[in-house]
Amino acid sequence: MVKKGLLAFVCLFFSSAVIASFYDCRYFPLFERIMYRTPQKPSNFLVDGFGMTGSSAYNQHGDHKNPQGVYYSSSEFYGKYDQIKVGNALTTVGKTNPLISPWDTYDHIYWESHQKIQSFGLYFDWNQALGKKWLFGLSWYVMNLSSEAKFSLSSEDEHLFPNQGDKDEIDRLRRQMNGELLIKGEQWSNAGIGDFDIYIQRGVLKDYFLRCKKVDAGLRLGLLIPSGAKLDNDYPTSMPFGGQGHWAIYGGGNADIELKEDFTIGGLFRIIGRFAKTENRRMSVAGELPMYGAVTGAVKIDPDFTMIVSPYVMLTDIRAGLGASLRYS
Repeated sequence: MVKKGLLAFVCLFFSSAVIASFYDCRYFPLFERIMYRTPQKPSNFLVDGFGMTGSSAYNQHGDHKNPQGVYYSSSEFYGKYDQIKVGNALTTVGKTNPLISPWDTYDHIYWESHQKIQSFGLYFDWNQALGKKWLFGLSWYVMNLSSEAKFSLSSEDEHLFPNQGDKDEIDRLRRQMNGELLIKGEQWSNAGIGDFDIYIQRGVLKDYFLRCKKVDAGLRLGLLIPSGAKLDNDYPTSMPFGGQGHWAIYGGGNADIELKEDFTIGGLFRIIGRFAKTENRRMSVAGELPMYGAVTGAVKIDPDFTMIVSPYVMLTDIRAGLGASLRYS
């Protein structure tokens, strides 16, 4: 099925957008960079820097705020951490539930998660013309990422622990229960490369064509090689640097049309198909969040297809090298 409700961080960008040639990573806004070519210079090689910080997200249903109007944390994609469910999961798998009476009789003990991610890296993009109609491309990126989640009792359950001593104790028990699940921590960092994108494109690159100053358009077929870092089951805040080890093929089209001097419109269309594979992942046994699942085991994951449409408009040389672009993804 077509993926819906993909996680999307509210991000602050500098230097350029977080850039890569695929859009189906739910953790990062990996937008393909607009490629500028001319008939006189049909090939290029680009190295660019990027940075990102994010703290809120859309959940799996596509909602950005909870019923109280508060933004969802990026670690609340599947819902809130419920300490009662974690305790029940420990009991189900034959481990000791540290919750004491009367706390273990509550219907739920919800915690709010406040996660923040920060990253910076370099993007590499090589486009090589093969004659007048064919183009070969290769792109990848390297990135350093840190992710941290802090927890606080939810507003709806905070009244169950009126004393600061009780609040401290229930938090200590939460961390003890995570230890029983073999969770190593809620701070995580990693550095490495993302997935490699390799493609071939056939199209047209001409000046003064179809009453436009320049037309660069074509059809593309590509392969995504899963070289990026993957999720770590022992760290719930870990994130993959791409497609979580899934190979993918994609097809689509690009169009960059300079209607007149310094005014360009364009866009791209992609259909990305990730192949299924078996992974060792955490799994829920009593309704606990999947990243805090009480058991791990082999599970077949089939990401299926993702479709992307991304138009844009761009103004260049507004004043002495200043430009602006507006893009929808």
